[in-house]
Amino acid sequence: MISTNPKKPDKLQGNPIYDLPFYGAFATTLASILLHFLAFCSPYWLESYPDTKNPFLKLGLWSVCFDKFVHPKDNFGIEWTGCYWIFDWNLWNKGIWEWIDPPWLIAVQAMCGLAFICHCVSLLCSLFHFLIIGTRSAESAICCGTQGVACVFLCISVIVFGVKVEDRDWMPRPDHNHLSWSYAFAVLSCFFSAISCVFLYMVYKNDKEDDNRQDGQSGFAYLQPGAQPPAMSAAGSVYAAGAARGQGQHTMSLHSGYSQGAAGAAVATEAALIDSPGRECPVKALAGY
Repeated sequence: MISTNPKKPDKLQGNPIYDLPFYGAFATTLASILLHFLAFCSPYWLESYPDTKNPFLKLGLWSVCFDKFVHPKDNFGIEWTGCYWIFDWNLWNKGIWEWIDPPWLIAVQAMCGLAFICHCVSLLCSLFHFLIIGTRSAESAICCGTQGVACVFLCISVIVFGVKVEDRDWMPRPDHNHLSWSYAFAVLSCFFSAISCVFLYMVYKNDKEDDNRQDGQSGFAYLQPGAQPPAMSAAGSVYAAGAARGQGQHTMSLHSGYSQGAAGAAVATEAALIDSPGRECPVKALAGY
């Protein structure tokens, strides 16, 4: 007999085979978001070699550091020393911002920001999935999708940045600079996001199979002996009552029509026998005539 209250999925019962993809997805998602956070906030995407005495020191997505740096196109010869926010008003006012933050770097900043938002959404849905809040298959699908989008954005960002740092029109003497650990963290975050997508796809397939199995059990449980039929909504109850009433009226009309037809046939038979000479009407004989 199939129970009307199906058991919880195997993953809630501690099945290691079922739990392994989810734990792998959660671990890789957490690693990707932590690495992305460090890369997103730290100013070590590009750094100069210490022994070159380069006036350019280091650069991140949101800050840049100089040591007595003079821009070649600055007619006033202003020296820049220290670290500045990349959108600092002084850099903007002196015309340095257009050089430091070209359109391709703005695109990298935007894609990294969108990837970080996707990572946060994926981590939040993973927590909901672990706490059994909402629909598990939908949450795992959202996690897989957001991780995939974050992976694509990060992959494009690190490729564009890695190619453009060699542009001599952007940073003088690019041979004195090298990609630093913040850039490496962004690459690792992209790598862990790709692995997380694989695990999350496996979790989604398992969740979808559980949902289909539970739907099948709920659909056929009421057919078993002693099982209660599924609950019906108010609109469904009204429709069922109207259908039953119409069927009853149709049955009564059929019964009434059959009775009238039988009576008419009896009268016609009696009239035909009366008109026939020498024959006694069997209807009258039965009636006692």
